[in-house]
Amino acid sequence: MRNRTDSGQRRMRRWQVVTLLSLGAATVLVGALVVSVATRPTAPAVTSTASSTAAPIPATVHVAASFGHWTADGAADQATSFSADAGESKDGRIALLVDRSSKSGQPLQTLVQDVPTQPSTTYFFSAWVQSSGSPAKASNVTLAMGASEPAHFDFPAVGATWTRVTWSHKTALTESTLRLSIAATGPTSGLRIDKLTMTADGKSKNLVTNGSFEDYTAPTQITNSSLIFQSGKANLGIAWRTPAINWSIADQNGKAVAHGRQPLPGGLGFVPLGTLRQGYYTVDLTSADKTASQMHTSLLVLDNADAGASTSDGRFGVTVHIGRSGYTDVEPTAAQLGFRTVRTDATWSLVETQKNQYSYPPAYDTAYKAYAAQGVSVLPIIDYRNKWYDAARTPSTPAGIAAFSNYAAAFVDHYSTPAVEIYNEFNNPPLNNSTCGLTAACYLPLLQASYQKVKAAHPNTIVVGPATAHQDDAWLTALYQAGGLKYLDAVSFHPYDSSGPPEFLIASLQQATARIKQYNNGQSKPIWITELGCSTADMCKPADQGTYLVRAEAIALANGASKFFWYDLVNDSPNPADHEGNFGILTPPTATVAAFAPKPAAMAQAMISRKIANKPFVAADPLNGSTYSYVFGSGSKATRVAWATTPVKVNYATKNPVTVTTMYGKVTKLSPKNGIVSISLSGNPVYVDGLVTKASIG
Repeated sequence: MRNRTDSGQRRMRRWQVVTLLSLGAATVLVGALVVSVATRPTAPAVTSTASSTAAPIPATVHVAASFGHWTADGAADQATSFSADAGESKDGRIALLVDRSSKSGQPLQTLVQDVPTQPSTTYFFSAWVQSSGSPAKASNVTLAMGASEPAHFDFPAVGATWTRVTWSHKTALTESTLRLSIAATGPTSGLRIDKLTMTADGKSKNLVTNGSFEDYTAPTQITNSSLIFQSGKANLGIAWRTPAINWSIADQNGKAVAHGRQPLPGGLGFVPLGTLRQGYYTVDLTSADKTASQMHTSLLVLDNADAGASTSDGRFGVTVHIGRSGYTDVEPTAAQLGFRTVRTDATWSLVETQKNQYSYPPAYDTAYKAYAAQGVSVLPIIDYRNKWYDAARTPSTPAGIAAFSNYAAAFVDHYSTPAVEIYNEFNNPPLNNSTCGLTAACYLPLLQASYQKVKAAHPNTIVVGPATAHQDDAWLTALYQAGGLKYLDAVSFHPYDSSGPPEFLIASLQQATARIKQYNNGQSKPIWITELGCSTADMCKPADQGTYLVRAEAIALANGASKFFWYDLVNDSPNPADHEGNFGILTPPTATVAAFAPKPAAMAQAMISRKIANKPFVAADPLNGSTYSYVFGSGSKATRVAWATTPVKVNYATKNPVTVTTMYGKVTKLSPKNGIVSISLSGNPVYVDGLVTKASIG
């Protein structure tokens, strides 16, 4: 794993791989994208290539906001959010939306307004409330009245129908100002409050200013929490204080497929994209008020958007950097893309901050729980050094090695991880400053001690290593000769190579498998490629990154690898020219895009994880040296991942129709002619589904 900035670690530049990928779509897969106009009265005019029935536009869009005449207090409470919500509001166009994600957090974040009052006077209150949550649960939202020893009105449990609630309150003998405070005191999901009023007895004037929350300030942004959509339900939430926006959509080739104009009454609204077919898209938005302001994002539309999160296929993994701000709340997106394992640093120096005492960073605890909730396991890398041992160098003394192995066992025990990786790229100078050196002989004591400590307490935990930089055959051979395979349940390495396209992996994996058998009594061991990627700054273009990803993953799984971890999930730098910062297949949220925006490679990952999910590798069709057709699954359920580095036509023998899907999700059904389906292959992989008896070059 690269991009080290921890104390005692030098920033490293990742292997510069020059990728010269053969590109171009299979000729049978070219077709028009279907988009259409929405039928809702406020929908925009749309120009597109075709039309069909649009999906209904959701009733609401919301954005975190501040509200005129209301003061936010207790901002340290990050669990609570107050949002402006547009949709079916009770009064005007905006309602207050209250959410709270947890029970803990003091002081509570509140919305406060001081209202001039008369002492010892009764005032009458009313409000309209609605909830998108279960009406059987309490709202956990209260309105406090008074600054000292306040009275409380607890909003009741309500459902999707707007409900009017009323109550009264009498001011104290000396109370000339009544402080109103809205707070969520427990877990709350989607409680809306509108038309809050306070009147004196016999009076009609509302003493609450902005009680309908129409006066609000919010950042201009695309508000969706995820930019991965289900087909028919792609609707882009927009917060923008402008009368209307103009929007346009392009496909993965940059071809315009739709455009329109959308009014934004109240500053919140949707761009309805429900007619977009499965694919990768970019969206450009500009203000219609002649300010020339604009926003841009990308998004994915999938026919089975939730399939990635529901699959049990553990072969697909990805590197993440738990603790970095750019990874906050990325867990659901990782699951949606089909990743079932994430690999991340378990940095020794961040946990054993006092000698023999472990204090786990809150960001670790939060992320591990969040990944578990998504059905995603974590592969921690027990790595690097600690100031308390070996003069803050990679451990090499008996005391340092013992401390390192104790930490490995403690970390596994704390998080109950199913696997653990021992160190990261020990053979790589920037990551290893041991006084012993970089050799396998120096690594072996660290591995052996860690293996024995972990297995003593958790015998079923998979111990992985040595995670070498490159598939360093000489180094690995030395480790095996010294008996290292006895302490490894799975062998890991990072096969970056300067030879270019990912087809080099075939020879690399074949050699690695043969070498393990040579020193393991003819028996293999699982091979995990725990890091391989392609930076869009200088190694590959964004579209080529997706091609590289699919080919690398298919080759790895077809040539002996049990798991493949892409490097990495999210860009680490906003600078598109930063080599280290552009390995991600997502870009982190920004001030104008609230969600993780996908690169084309994210669509490529989503498709391969869906197309071959839980299908074992069966065979490789014997073709030629530049054409690849790997079979996953069997019979009518078989899926082939096929491409050619030199364009070629492949004939698949079949009596039945087959389905061909591009790496961007475009689906074409082909019927055989004279028992043959011919498919033109290029560097962009396609998926061929169906019962095929033979493949040959056409």
